[in-house]
Amino acid sequence: ADGFGMNPGYNVGLELNNFFYKSVYWNTGLLFGSRGYKYEVELNKNNKTTTRFRAHNFQIPLTIGYRFDLGDGLALDGRIGGFFSTDLAANYKNTVEVMGEENTKKEKITDWDHYNRCDGGLLVGIGLWINNINLDFAYQRGFAERIDGMEGGASNFLIRLGYAF
Repeated sequence: ADGFGMNPGYNVGLELNNFFYKSVYWNTGLLFGSRGYKYEVELNKNNKTTTRFRAHNFQIPLTIGYRFDLGDGLALDGRIGGFFSTDLAANYKNTVEVMGEENTKKEKITDWDHYNRCDGGLLVGIGLWINNINLDFAYQRGFAERIDGMEGGASNFLIRLGYAF
């Protein structure tokens, strides 16, 4: 949504690529990671509010892809599919600064009745392989409303470094 900024997170886990026809493969895995946002509004030169939200989740991707061999251990791949995720825990922190004095409120999602922990959506990615090392760029777009009555789902851009065993 307008005004919301990036809040960098992490993503670790194991994934499986299984080739089923020449260079065509399917991918799945179990990932643990975080996502969130930062929102800052300057009301005037002496007053501002800053909100930070970070959710920690499990995620299961399921994609189909194509790997194009460039030779000498180099390859490019592209994939498309979906994902399912569930948030295990999350923190919400709102700081209001008025005339240099700060007031901070912290909450956990266990305190929210209107927060939807589960999400599913579209996953699109491209990657560069150098032998067994993979640099992957992916975009995820969740379809679920994260908070009841608030339009928009999770939107994440991932930069990942991996190693194939």
